[in-house]
Amino acid sequence: MITALTHIKTERGALESVVDRLGSIEEVVEIFSITGKWDLLAHIQVPQYENLSDVINGKITRLPGIADTRTVTAFQQHKFRRADEERLSFEPSSEGLSAGRATIAPVLAKLADGYNLEKVEVASVVEAIAANQLTDVQIAGFLVGLTNKGPTVSEVAAIATAMREHALPISVDGQGDLTDLCGTGGGAATFNVSTAASFVAAAGGVRVAKHGSRSISSKSGSADVLEALGVHIDQTPLQAAELIENIGMSFLYAPTFHPIMATVFGPENQLGIKSIFFTIIGPLINPLRARNHIMGVYKPELVPMMAKVIAEMDFRHVLVVHGLDGLDELSLLGATSIADVKDGHIDYREVTPEDFGLKRCRIEDIAGGTPEENAASIRAIFAGEDTGPRRDYLALNAGGALYTAGRVESLRDGVAMAFDLISSGAAQRKLEELVAATSELQ
Repeated sequence: MITALTHIKTERGALESVVDRLGSIEEVVEIFSITGKWDLLAHIQVPQYENLSDVINGKITRLPGIADTRTVTAFQQHKFRRADEERLSFEPSSEGLSAGRATIAPVLAKLADGYNLEKVEVASVVEAIAANQLTDVQIAGFLVGLTNKGPTVSEVAAIATAMREHALPISVDGQGDLTDLCGTGGGAATFNVSTAASFVAAAGGVRVAKHGSRSISSKSGSADVLEALGVHIDQTPLQAAELIENIGMSFLYAPTFHPIMATVFGPENQLGIKSIFFTIIGPLINPLRARNHIMGVYKPELVPMMAKVIAEMDFRHVLVVHGLDGLDELSLLGATSIADVKDGHIDYREVTPEDFGLKRCRIEDIAGGTPEENAASIRAIFAGEDTGPRRDYLALNAGGALYTAGRVESLRDGVAMAFDLISSGAAQRKLEELVAATSELQ
């Protein structure tokens, strides 16, 4: 029996009707709403791998109201129990359950009493999740216990390190000089500036391994806007690595590389809470372990916490940023709190737009919209048609990536270089290069 998790994007206003129609398909076991607006995750079971395309292409994609589908992961099951009269669901083996219970029981007891976990205990829980030794209830208990206690720097670093070990394997030559632009999400919604900044940085000679996913906290995630720009994001690890080798940038779609996330998603979705797995862990687990990073966080108290986590891990140069007006980016609205982490040393400071010769703007000036609207904004900036606050906001954040990658000596120099890369058309050419390269892979 094969189990698959398939992401389904619905047309606007069609989510409920699509759910009803999916429920009539025998192979669809469960349906999860991801954003509550137009994204669904379907749990599908079929006898053989070859049956999966029959279900998705022959049944699901033909339903009215479906805009797009993408299989996040598919794996073979080994033991089952009957969930109801017609459908089957996965159950770990009795040996696996016993091992999982032995792992999770003392951990849950410590969390319930408010005690912090040792790194080895955290790693053992992630290992048990990866080995399918924990039930949904046990995973949910771990999420709630850790959230209620409050995760420590050591616990977050241990989870991130263990998650990296279980990521889908991928490697490139000179891996140590890679740069990522990926934040926690959850800040005020702007026009996917970190995704746009990836093209500017790559145009400046930075090798970019952009890690991201679809929208959770806004209308448009990095994967959504890249598709609207014409980039094909459905790449194998080998293809993603070849893109970095050949054109200096690639997009690493998080669900493809982190199957543990799919396991944790179900319990978290049913709990209705936001755990650290889908917020602060995500930016720390780039599959290529990019050592340079500009990382936005959605709360000011996360700046020092994430900085300390990063200092414990094998990063080289990272800017952790939070716009004090609510942005999880370098802000053009007002002051930004920064932790500049380089080789384990942390320097805290605040910057303002005026520090870079930029004018402040309103949130409305840089607000985000649908993936198509955000893609149009990015194209307009790259084409030189928009020279207002959106271009300034983009240059500010691209400057951060150029600085952490070592292309310039200061953040201010990075902003100046970013403006040059935009006005010269280099960023536009890099976008066109990635669109063409990913099209050839299809």
